[in-house]
Amino acid sequence: MSETTQQERRRPTVVLVHGAWHGPWCWDDLRPRLERLGWQTTAPQLASASSTGTEPRPGLYADAEVLARHIDGIDGPVVLVGHSYGGAPVTEFAGRGIGTHQSRRRAVISPPPVMCCSISTC
Repeated sequence: MSETTQQERRRPTVVLVHGAWHGPWCWDDLRPRLERLGWQTTAPQLASASSTGTEPRPGLYADAEVLARHIDGIDGPVVLVGHSYGGAPVTEFAGRGIGTHQSRRRAVISPPPVMCCSISTC
């Protein structure tokens, strides 16, 4: 295995979590840039930003569950980056232990996540 391939295997997947009134599309400019640098990225759709037509609308806890299910589907370590409100479900996921033990261990303990990052370009 080449040195580059080994290095890329150790890199965590960057999970980009959008803020309120946004969607995964707000990361469309950043994702290709990160991927060109060798990072794998993903951007889940939070339940609170979906048009479900139901009242009351899903909130923080539902969004944390979305993150847990999303992270459970990723092989290897992850880094969570939350824009604005996106930091709230990231923190809820990390603090309350939502998701499987395996997903919390990969996302929260080793390595520690980036809890919140304010990006003004979204």
